[in-house]
Amino acid sequence: AALQMAKIMEALEKSAKRMDNKAILDIPLVGKFVSDDGDLVKIKGAGKDMVPWRGPISQLCKCVNHHAPHLKLKRSGKAQREGKRCFGLRSTVPPDIFKVKLIDTCKNAWDNDDIVLKKLSNNDIAICGMSGDVTVFHRKPIFWWRIIDGSKVCSRAAIRMYAPMICLLGVAFLIAYSGEVMLAAMLIVIALAAVGLLAIASRMACTKDVINIIHDLPPKRGREKFWGVVKTVVGCLPAAPAFLAGTTVGYLAGGLAMVGTLLSARKAYGLATVTEGFGGLAISAFAIYMKATDTSNTAAAAKLTATLMGGAMVAVKALDTQIETQERLHNKKELMVDDLVRSAEDTNSATGMGICNAVALEAFGIGHVESRMSDRLIHAIKVAASGLVLRGKMTISSFQDEIYHGSGARWPKSPDQLGFAVGRAIDAASRDLCLSDLAAAKNKFQREEAEQELRAKFDELEDSLKQMLNGALASKPVNRYKACIRELRTSSTELASDLKRLAERLGQSDTAGHRAFVQVLGLYASMMTTTAQYVMDEISSGGLNAVDLRILYVKVQQMQMQAARTSEVMKHLSAESSELRDAKSAVVHMQEALRAAIGVLQGISSPTPPEHELKAVIHSLREVIEGSSTIMQVYDLVCEETPRHGEFDESNRVAAESDIRRRTSVIEGRKSGMKFFDDSSRALSVARAAVGLVSAVNVEIMAAVERTERVVAAMVESRRQGYRILHLVQQTREVLGTLSSHQIRKVQHQAIEYTLGAPVLALLGLQETSMEVGKLTMTGLLDDLQKFSGLLDTRVDPRLSEAPKPGLCARICAKCKKSRVHPAPESEDEDEDDDDEMPTSITNLHPLPELRESACAESEEIDYPVISPSDPALKSKGMGGGSTP
Repeated sequence: AALQMAKIMEALEKSAKRMDNKAILDIPLVGKFVSDDGDLVKIKGAGKDMVPWRGPISQLCKCVNHHAPHLKLKRSGKAQREGKRCFGLRSTVPPDIFKVKLIDTCKNAWDNDDIVLKKLSNNDIAICGMSGDVTVFHRKPIFWWRIIDGSKVCSRAAIRMYAPMICLLGVAFLIAYSGEVMLAAMLIVIALAAVGLLAIASRMACTKDVINIIHDLPPKRGREKFWGVVKTVVGCLPAAPAFLAGTTVGYLAGGLAMVGTLLSARKAYGLATVTEGFGGLAISAFAIYMKATDTSNTAAAAKLTATLMGGAMVAVKALDTQIETQERLHNKKELMVDDLVRSAEDTNSATGMGICNAVALEAFGIGHVESRMSDRLIHAIKVAASGLVLRGKMTISSFQDEIYHGSGARWPKSPDQLGFAVGRAIDAASRDLCLSDLAAAKNKFQREEAEQELRAKFDELEDSLKQMLNGALASKPVNRYKACIRELRTSSTELASDLKRLAERLGQSDTAGHRAFVQVLGLYASMMTTTAQYVMDEISSGGLNAVDLRILYVKVQQMQMQAARTSEVMKHLSAESSELRDAKSAVVHMQEALRAAIGVLQGISSPTPPEHELKAVIHSLREVIEGSSTIMQVYDLVCEETPRHGEFDESNRVAAESDIRRRTSVIEGRKSGMKFFDDSSRALSVARAAVGLVSAVNVEIMAAVERTERVVAAMVESRRQGYRILHLVQQTREVLGTLSSHQIRKVQHQAIEYTLGAPVLALLGLQETSMEVGKLTMTGLLDDLQKFSGLLDTRVDPRLSEAPKPGLCARICAKCKKSRVHPAPESEDEDEDDDDEMPTSITNLHPLPELRESACAESEEIDYPVISPSDPALKSKGMGGGSTP
């Protein structure tokens, strides 16, 4: 009864609790597996560690072949007969036999040059081909397991619970046949009582809870070991009646029961099943034969009865062990995926180099490259470099197509349309409303005439706001801009992720991106020169008012951000030379000069700016132009010192070769080993240069995308504030006759604050992104990537294909023009995009200067309030705006 109760507890516990990962790992990966398409794969051990006699023995004993490092896969079945491609391989006549080896640092993954075999669970495996196709196979069950696996009447749990009772009833009938009726009746009563108890316990809801409570009684620290000892002791109980017989055959039966239990404890389930099954059946048959032939000796008959019971229970225990073995083999609990294989799958999905090549690349990253992976490693490095450069070319080409009006561009073709709308809105908002005439009206006729003129000016302001909000800042174009920038941001982010992955695996050359960074320096130096010259010309022309000062202030802030970006680019240039030190010093002086200019513009409070303050601003801007000239002069010198495409220093190749020797196990003395180190070191040098170059290009792409995101965010904020101001202007026009001059002036102040806030930021940011120098720089970076890609494809000397070209200064001077704030209008864009998500980040700006004068006011002085971020929505964006009316 104790034995049967223990089996019930074990069966119910296994059905309620999943097996731990350690037990699952103890199942060897051999046998037959079938896919959903009918493709059959036979897996068995192979290699030097598998001699012919170990094949069948490995199925029985774990210690002979447990997770063999070498496996052989043989393909057969429906897919082979129909001539289908095997595991996604590209060969027309695929092979039917594959030999794979366990990957170092992996427990459940094998590979060769064609496939990767993964053990998903004891029941499932996955075979990944070179093309990326993954075929899942399931362990093929034996015939009797298919019968009991899906049966409700003859289920596994039922067999394990009721088989001992059936065996006991069989023994009782044999004993009754021999004449011992009382003993047979007692055994039948015991068996029937046990069957009744099992039937009742299996239908009680509290049985599972009681079993869990009993299972949790031992301390958690030694619980598994405790129940393992209990299981071993209970497994030895069938030996008790055999030992009580006191005969040689009884001792043999008890010994077989104990040996089988110990083999099961050591996970040798197959050998335990054979020992218990054949031994128990042989002893039972011998006892039945002796009992049938010798009926005179009563004492001997009793001993034979005990021997028969012991042998029968040992045979039943073999059946239980076999069912437990099949349950482990067909357990579908997923195993932990090896880190190397998981990383290889991510690398393959990102680069498309093939799972086998990705495994070699990931093994190189962790420093465990086997000699059999040498060819795959070289190919993986070359494919990774080519794919990375191609991805960089695609990213920068898509940026050019979208921002610089290539095919299918969604970005504004020109800032002229927005500039015309913003300029008209500023002029309408800052127009003199002649409120003094309204206050000086002496009769009803004069007041009506003044109100009519005032209403016409409000009509003009309303029309200008509608034209801006429904034209350049309409919902459809802005949504189209947002979709464009979101795609560019996603593309650059994905490229940055690929760069990070390859830099961690292969490394990166710090000098490969110097030429790209130098071109970026020329970009920002030219942008600062153009903007500074424009601001100086505006100040020198005279006649500045508060509106002009606001626009000039935002442009100076743009130069400050460009100078900060220039300082960041300088940090990537590691070459130490006197010219480069001069350029870094010039950038520091430029930043100080721009901070001084911003401080002066912020401190202007007079309607007419003092001349000495304007001269101070001009002096600071001249320092900026001088610093930009220093950077432009250094450009050609630094360009000559940076390595050209394909010119890799011998120290880089030596470092790459040293790194490869440290991470691989290729034998150096052989001729093939020398060739491997030579080819792999050159490939690794090129790949590291590719990572450095594409990284430098992507840094500037992300900076350019960030500038365009600021433009879109300013447009979104302009729409949000614009409809509030438009509604306020419409209400004011309707009740104009009931408002005082102070109330009308307050509405005008809010309209001026709005038009000089977010719309101006959007316009100036759009002008910055539309500068010709930006297009030239992106074209130069694309040209660098194209030449590097040619090096990877043709393997020729890149110096022969690099023709002389005019310097960046000459190209910029020939192309750059000064931008205007109020350009001519352009036809409205009709493209649509229904996306409603909006970017919400705008670069924080310093508080804008006070407005003390109207742009066109001559008959009266209007005291404009300080534009500060008073609106809560504006505080988060750092933009100035009017107070809520």
